[in-house]
Amino acid sequence: SQLSEVCRLLANAARSGMTITQGIDLVAREVNEPARDEFKRLSNELKLGVPFETALRTVQKRNESRDFQLFIATLLIQKRTGGNLATTLETMSNTLEDRKILHQTIQTMTSEQRYISLIVPAMPIFILLFMNNIIEGFTDPLTTPIGIILMIAFGLGIILSFFLIRQITNIKV
Repeated sequence: SQLSEVCRLLANAARSGMTITQGIDLVAREVNEPARDEFKRLSNELKLGVPFETALRTVQKRNESRDFQLFIATLLIQKRTGGNLATTLETMSNTLEDRKILHQTIQTMTSEQRYISLIVPAMPIFILLFMNNIIEGFTDPLTTPIGIILMIAFGLGIILSFFLIRQITNIKV
């Protein structure tokens, strides 16, 4: 979630004439946890003389985020081929922020369905217990062999409805 801020800081550092190593030092000082620790470690490795690509590959192995993998690949490609690093990082920062906003919008739009996935399976159980309190012996037929089969089918239906509603509302960005 901090990657867009990191990209923006590195882009500003590149625009102001700093090297990428100096930009990484700046990020290590300016961002909050948990990115701070990762970039401090990267900065220290670079200060100890570890080659830039090796240090980035080490960080890449520690972080499994798809966005972070793309960030590291971008830095490595820019280091090899050259080009305008500031513009590339600024574009990446804007893209990451747009993706975050899109993800939040999707979460907001599907929040009702996620709660429904909890309420729909619980409602029949609640109604069954409620009816048992109103009508004495309402659940007695459920102890017969046919009742047990119906209860198993009922339980499987509840579990299936929970997972189906969850799958429908699980949208990946």
